Amino acid sequence: MNFIDYILENNKNWFIQVKIIPNAKNNEFIDIMANGVIKVKISAIPKKWKANKELINFLSDKLRLKKDCIHIISWVTSQIKKIKLDI
Repeated sequence: MNFIDYILENNKNWFIQVKIIPNAKNNEFIDIMANGVIKVKISAIPKKWKANKELINFLSDKLRLKKDCIHIISWVTSQIKKIKLDI
């Protein structure tokens, strides 16, 4: 599945939900869960915002957006994050 197309076509008001799995070997899209949450592996540790920053860097690169166009707006300390994309 092309995760980029899924994100661009199946979001609501440019909001997406992402479940991150920290401490992975590489940053990569894994799956789209039944509830529409996108599962992503992130290589950073989940301390001092490192995983969140790495998630923003990863999404910025894959979606070709500036980093300041990607905002984690809720569940900052949870694995599942609600993200607003300014497109």
